Amino acid sequence: MQDTDSRPSMLSPTRQSLRDHQDCRFVGLREYCNLLISGEHLERCDEQLLGIRGVRDLKTGVRFLIEEEELFRARVTRRWADQAIGSNA
Repeated sequence: MQDTDSRPSMLSPTRQSLRDHQDCRFVGLREYCNLLISGEHLERCDEQLLGIRGVRDLKTGVRFLIEEEELFRARVTRRWADQAIGSNA
């Protein structure tokens, strides 16, 4: 996954350091959403200054992370699709 945000270039190495942690796993939108509704014992563990949203599995300690750009890009795309469908109805 590539950093595509307009925040300072310092973010890229910092995000990369999270990717290098054994307890951190970057996931895609589908897996992140599935985790949120899974019923697993999770707690939020966002890295707000880095633009990262995440949850931590309380049993294993593994952090599942997603970049805000990916999370919200899908949300905006869906909103546009819903509006287009609504305008055709």
